[in-house]
Amino acid sequence: MRLTLLFIVMLSCAAAYARPRIIMLDDQKVSGDRIELGEVTLLEEWSTPELRKLDTLDLGRAPGPGQAQRINTAFVEQRVYAALGRTGGFDFEAEPIHHVIGDGTCVTAARLCDLAEALVWKETGWERDHVTLTCVRKPRDLWLPRGDYRLAARSLSADYYGSTLIKVVALKDGVEAGSQTVVYNITRRLPAVVAADTLKRGEVITADKLEMRATEITQEYFESRLLTDVDGLIGKKVRRFVARGRALSIDDINDPPAVRRGDTVSVWVRSGAVTVKTDGEAESSGRVGDRIQVETHGRTLWGEIVKDKVVFAEVD
Repeated sequence: MRLTLLFIVMLSCAAAYARPRIIMLDDQKVSGDRIELGEVTLLEEWSTPELRKLDTLDLGRAPGPGQAQRINTAFVEQRVYAALGRTGGFDFEAEPIHHVIGDGTCVTAARLCDLAEALVWKETGWERDHVTLTCVRKPRDLWLPRGDYRLAARSLSADYYGSTLIKVVALKDGVEAGSQTVVYNITRRLPAVVAADTLKRGEVITADKLEMRATEITQEYFESRLLTDVDGLIGKKVRRFVARGRALSIDDINDPPAVRRGDTVSVWVRSGAVTVKTDGEAESSGRVGDRIQVETHGRTLWGEIVKDKVVFAEVD
């Protein structure tokens, strides 16, 4: 019994004479506009009055959300000495440089990429199996002050081919609070007529020279000029050299225009339920499917070439 009491007394005395300690914690997040000592340290064995002084001790301006800042240990010690009015009597444990990170709302880079990709699929309606999205410039995490935000994405490019820039913004009460840009390289794979063998300028196309194959497209312009009908090309001449394996475009084929500028053409004019046939003069050249201007009875109309020297126009 006496030994037990002696042991308890010894522990009490040790506790009474234990030195107070300040242990600084590395890579801590701090909230608010100022850094307080209690946010970035452990305070042990301090009396209540001293603990109150130290816990809220101001260490300076806090970094912005997601930003890092270094605090010099010697500076912190000086602030502690000044707050307590003494220069010793406690242990201070820390590395020479301490790091703090401003707290806030974080929108991760992965989340930003997901929103950008969702915009591509929504606005194009493309099948994902036929499209390759390669992220060539990944965004950083978007750090914002604490709060609720609505995220929105919009394209900064003219179309969704090749290098495509998509901006993801965080809106608070309808006002942009921050943004990041995602850059994709977008390629589509479309069926097209491909040269199965080398085609020389002026060569007449035969069936064995062509095949259908999936072709990678990086510009909308190329898609609009791809050829997809093998039978329609047989017997036509090649305007220029086409390497084996390359997709053919309408620019590779010597396809005479269906209408030439100055030609007299038949013009079918539709107005409501009434269609009238008349003659006109073509003001430009074009192939079937092209829209050109024609002049008829002193009036200029836009119409589509439907076959050789025949143009169809609609008027209000």
